[in-house]
Amino acid sequence: MADIKSEILMLVTGIILLIVGAVAGTVAVATSKYVINALNSTGSVTITSSENFVSTVTNIVGPTFTVVGVALIVSAVVFIIRKLLEAPKEIESYT
Repeated sequence: MADIKSEILMLVTGIILLIVGAVAGTVAVATSKYVINALNSTGSVTITSSENFVSTVTNIVGPTFTVVGVALIVSAVVFIIRKLLEAPKEIESYT
């Protein structure tokens, strides 16, 4: 039978990256907006919208994890299907 441990690991890693990406993106956006609002409300530091690059950066975090996660999942599924299709040939060679 085909050894698909590494492909299963890729599949699980891809799923974890999708979950982590969604959570990390949400947490990063919420935290950065809270900190910027806290600094602006105290008056100690004034950050204008043109200087606020945090929103741009945090909007990249989630999609990056998503793209990498989906790529890993698709690659793993393709490799698993390929190995499972080759498995009958291996079984025939033993008989």
